[in-house]
Amino acid sequence: MEENKLEEIEFITTILPFPKDLYKVDKEEYKKAFIEYVATKHNVIPELANIVDFETLLKILYIFSGQTVSFPKQNSISLGIRDLDIYFSLKRKNDSVEINRLAIKYNATTSSISQINTKVSKILDD
Repeated sequence: MEENKLEEIEFITTILPFPKDLYKVDKEEYKKAFIEYVATKHNVIPELANIVDFETLLKILYIFSGQTVSFPKQNSISLGIRDLDIYFSLKRKNDSVEINRLAIKYNATTSSISQINTKVSKILDD
């Protein structure tokens, strides 16, 4: 991200989320209209608006404006959580009993548990 975008965020938050010249428009009505209008072209905005406050939504939109942003599929997130559980479990106690416990927990072979741990270790321990 460009350095000036961070500086510009400070400016944008002084004029957003509610432009002062729209004093006759209810703030909640403005927010709802903004989300609905912008979502006609960008369909993830309503979901983002449900999980972050409006000012944070505007900051996200401003920082990533014009960029393509992708999110991992739910399965990838679940596998990532599993892999980190394996990694941290074996970091605390790396023995055959723990490997067997994880293999049973994740319905996997002990070999695959070790492979997952090695894969995560290569990324996190470097």
